[in-house]
Amino acid sequence: KTDAIYLGRTIKESQDILATPHQRDVLYNANFVEHMEALIRITDDQKTWLKTKGTIPEFTWQQKELMWEFKRSVEYKMMWGVKHVDFSDPLRPMRFMEGLYHAIKTNVAVYDPNNVTDFERMINNFLYDVAFRYNPNGYKKIALAGPRFLQNFNFAFKDFRRVDTAAPSGKVGLNFDTYVLPGGFELKFLRTDMLRMGTGYEDWVFVIDPKEIEVRVVKDFATRLWQKEGGRDWNLMVEWQGTIAWHREQAHALLKTV
Repeated sequence: KTDAIYLGRTIKESQDILATPHQRDVLYNANFVEHMEALIRITDDQKTWLKTKGTIPEFTWQQKELMWEFKRSVEYKMMWGVKHVDFSDPLRPMRFMEGLYHAIKTNVAVYDPNNVTDFERMINNFLYDVAFRYNPNGYKKIALAGPRFLQNFNFAFKDFRRVDTAAPSGKVGLNFDTYVLPGGFELKFLRTDMLRMGTGYEDWVFVIDPKEIEVRVVKDFATRLWQKEGGRDWNLMVEWQGTIAWHREQAHALLKTV
């Protein structure tokens, strides 16, 4: 194996300018704008006077539940969505944006958590070789981690986690959520429920460069309430329209299980 290092262009004394001109192109991701909606329908009695669990009106509770579920569906699309366009109806095409999972193509690593003997070393190698391989915006990134991954990560420091008389009241150990590597590399860990415990994603971790992420929102959970002519039922619609661009996907990384 040999490595080549380009040392630049050296010229003769008073030589004419002969260097080949060139420019650097930066490619940014263009994602489809996706339009999503959700709807609830309730009776006039539910809207007017019924209460849920004796605390709030039924209609208010239904709205809160609808909004929570709908926001979660948008988050899942941002994580797992597959970019494509459906022209089944040529006059009304459906567009689907690309989520983070499918956007990361360059830096993907696979491991078996049941066969890892030194978890910190494995993470260290992943960060140096994959996650911080491309750093167009510096050496600080964010990791979206599954709960089992975080458990194993913290357990790797079991000899340092336990504290005795210096422990704050009610705490039994220290929690590591930031990992620093020599050279100024820093990774901040955040737990995400999109990698739920008990699923095949609980050991996964996404590393993202926040400066390479751009959220573009056209309709930010807009709502509309109406009754059909001659009807008594009430309809409440909520819609979101937008996309998320991951731009230079080489700045992001994924560590997943086999």
